[in-house]
Amino acid sequence: MALPRILHMITPLKHMSPFDMNMALDAGYDDAIPYSNVTIDDVYGLVQDAIFSRSPDGIKRTGMFIGGKRAIEALDMMDRAKKAMVPPFEISVFADPAGSFTTAAAMVACAKTALKEKFDTGLKATALKPRWLAMTVRNACANWPSSRMRGLRLISATRTAPPRNRRPNLRARPM
Repeated sequence: MALPRILHMITPLKHMSPFDMNMALDAGYDDAIPYSNVTIDDVYGLVQDAIFSRSPDGIKRTGMFIGGKRAIEALDMMDRAKKAMVPPFEISVFADPAGSFTTAAAMVACAKTALKEKFDTGLKATALKPRWLAMTVRNACANWPSSRMRGLRLISATRTAPPRNRRPNLRARPM
């Protein structure tokens, strides 16, 4: 009998997101175990309990998901989780606070697809100007409902371009 696939799901919030729980189970995990009100100081012990309680084969079927709402806090928790591991006792750890990382990945995928389809190039070969990138992303994702686009911002290393008049607007200031 194969060992179960277990996903430990931690969040600093009062409750783990039902959306994230559903996604974990729909993705094929046998068990998704939520931990709420988790602090950064709690992460080390939770990870060590998860890794040292399973055999080497069980470790391969164990993961840790970090939820919440704040990206920086989730990344700090992820760093703490990595520091708790002792090779070969290592598990997969991934974070997606409020869906922000997967949404960002989807936007990059839209831009990459638009570059390939419209200009026969890719992200690597392109020096993108923020205004051009904003128009490309907007056009590539034109079939998204306006509710998904509302409040979307392009972020550079130096500044953020806030949407104007609270309408869907992807124009960015020059860097």
